[in-house]
Amino acid sequence: MVGFQDVLATVLSGANYYGKLSRKDPYLLASYVAKLNEFEVENQLDISTSLDDYKNISVDKVLFAGSEESVIPVQEKLQQLNAVNENNKFSIRTAKFSMAYLDNENPETLRDMIEAIFRYGGKGCRSVAVIVSPFSLNQVKCHFTDYVEEFWLKNPQHKKPNERLAFQFAYNKAIERNQAWLDDFLVQETDEFPDQEFTLNWVQGDQEKLKELKQQFGASVQSVYRTGEHIEGIKTEFLSQAQNPDLWWEPDGEGVI
Repeated sequence: MVGFQDVLATVLSGANYYGKLSRKDPYLLASYVAKLNEFEVENQLDISTSLDDYKNISVDKVLFAGSEESVIPVQEKLQQLNAVNENNKFSIRTAKFSMAYLDNENPETLRDMIEAIFRYGGKGCRSVAVIVSPFSLNQVKCHFTDYVEEFWLKNPQHKKPNERLAFQFAYNKAIERNQAWLDDFLVQETDEFPDQEFTLNWVQGDQEKLKELKQQFGASVQSVYRTGEHIEGIKTEFLSQAQNPDLWWEPDGEGVI
């Protein structure tokens, strides 16, 4: 969706758009560009799954979403192709996940939380991977998992985890870490960096713990969601908007236009 917003912002700004699409998933952006071309927008819109097709175009700005490890290779490749000019600016988005502060167990709040975690199977920078809450995992485990099952009945996960998730479950059991095994997802009580797919890290703590982890995880955090009043000293969004952001939301805190 970051890439989708990039296309829209580029068109609205009056610039031309050259999009290198993912080979694995080119469909959304390709169909959107085709629809824009049907409306005969004034911008030049060009898409490809190969960077080599953009040799010598010499663009002014590159919008890039991906892992931090990919940044330097992408920059070097673009320079080799003379695809960027000497005054080029890079807008690089590397946020990996979002956090939430859960301060109540109301059904509406829990349903919003489940939506924020599981709507895209835990993937995407706006998906919650870390919950900080005054409640322990044991306190909410039963009805939390009930709401997960309710969600999955209507929205089953299309992608399943590999065996690494079972290894993590076994490791947690060996070190006596509190956890909840959901077959296709693992909830574990830890304040470690969430570096594994299909996992949710639960941290028992207050708002100060939330701020501490936000600072510790740095640029990897896209958003921090709240379920109640504003949290002083930290920028937050409403949990209910986690997977329904405003059109002008800012990936990595930077406005595209």
